[in-house]
Amino acid sequence: MKYDDNAIRDLLDKEDIREVVGSRYARALDWDDTALLKSCFHQDAFLDQGHFKGIAHEWCEIATQPKPDSIVRFHYMYPAAVIVDGNRARAESAGISGRRWTTSDGEKQHLYGARYFDVLDRREEEWRISSRVLRLDFMQTFPGGGRDEKEAPLLVFLSSPDSSNPLYDFLRQAAAR
Repeated sequence: MKYDDNAIRDLLDKEDIREVVGSRYARALDWDDTALLKSCFHQDAFLDQGHFKGIAHEWCEIATQPKPDSIVRFHYMYPAAVIVDGNRARAESAGISGRRWTTSDGEKQHLYGARYFDVLDRREEEWRISSRVLRLDFMQTFPGGGRDEKEAPLLVFLSSPDSSNPLYDFLRQAAAR
């Protein structure tokens, strides 16, 4: 099977994009690495995480501040579905994250599942996020670090598989190109 230069470039672009929206992003959050987290976003990138809507670099400063009550946190990102169109791309990915921390009542643990809808631009031969919308699929808080299954309620799902889900508009826009 022969591959032309365009097919190879497309594969390399997709790999670069998956690195940005996946492992680099997760690693930066896990290690509170502000510089690494900012390297995922263009300086003028917009971020909508529901609770934060604004310039992504401002959020990076907030997100990587030390959390003295935090015991551990993690971010796992699944491979992104990527559509490349010249120097612009769209990526949709999903991830699971969690945090364990101490309170005056003892340990607690959050577990989140989220979807990320990204528009990326290649500037000066480097892919970075220009716009990101994050939507929760589920969120759950467990008492006692989540180790006692009798106390932990079922997960509460926050998104639905219908036109109210941002994935529908995201894919509709991508198909219109």
